[in-house]
Amino acid sequence: MAVNSRQLAHLNEMGITLWQRKAITSQPAKIKQQLPLLITKEALINQRIYVDIIQSLQLSLVDITFEKYHLDLGLFNWKFTDSDQVSFEDSQLITPTLLEISKSVTLKKQLWQLFNKHNLIT
Repeated sequence: MAVNSRQLAHLNEMGITLWQRKAITSQPAKIKQQLPLLITKEALINQRIYVDIIQSLQLSLVDITFEKYHLDLGLFNWKFTDSDQVSFEDSQLITPTLLEISKSVTLKKQLWQLFNKHNLIT
């Protein structure tokens, strides 16, 4: 039942509190689409951070299979996206590019903590 401002004023003067249902409209959170980036072996093996990460995982370059959009590291796949964070779900490591990781202390820290959390390094 709709009440106009005059009626609401009269009800308030009589001490009657009105309860109104508020229409709640929830917008779904905008999730940044994680687009997989094309990778090449040549682009990765020349980056020092890549070599350091592979060594920390106790892998060698022959242990890695280069696919079009991810690296197959045996126990998990590594996908590079345009994301700004590091995640690990369903045996899939998702990170920004190595260039972005190398420029960010926060991303390096997240990656290291993720490796420790999931016992990926010994």
